[in-house]
Amino acid sequence: MTKIIANCIPLLYALQRLDEAAFHKAFRSDRARAPFRKISSSADGHLYLICALFCWIWIREPGSHFLSLLCISFMVERPIYMILKNGLKRNRPAQIIPGFSSIIVPSDHFSFPSGHTSGAFIFATALSLSLADTNFISGFNAESLMIFTVYCWAVMVGLSRVMLGVHFPGDTLAGATLGFSITVSVHYVVLL
Repeated sequence: MTKIIANCIPLLYALQRLDEAAFHKAFRSDRARAPFRKISSSADGHLYLICALFCWIWIREPGSHFLSLLCISFMVERPIYMILKNGLKRNRPAQIIPGFSSIIVPSDHFSFPSGHTSGAFIFATALSLSLADTNFISGFNAESLMIFTVYCWAVMVGLSRVMLGVHFPGDTLAGATLGFSITVSVHYVVLL
């Protein structure tokens, strides 16, 4: 077992260096940071419940599926997210990079995975699966436009976390994977 761990350490170190290089490349740009603050704060959590309740009230069938899928996915994801975050204890960029200061103050000390990105992908995936279950026709229509838009927003949430200096790109990739995979699993294993 220790031989396996010893063999993984160089790989983890290489991944850390690659992640830091990608972070430096993204963060050194002179783009305005104000839109990224707004995008990031849109994934703080308060909009998820409001949107789910709105869908449940106005769009009945897919809305009730969306609300159930969203709630169950978050109930499964949050404990896994906390175990990963507090178990792996990956430091944030400001703690690793000398002289670096993030644009915003993160809510906790650890970086991996990104909870904002995970939540955004739970929301996007739950909405897309709920819409896909109702008379969804392939091609360009209102449902496909909504799904495309909500996934673009989820990707922008992940990007905003990097651009604000609170996550490495790998953190957001892990968050997106976590949110997407848990929601798909809940949809097919629990709700179908």
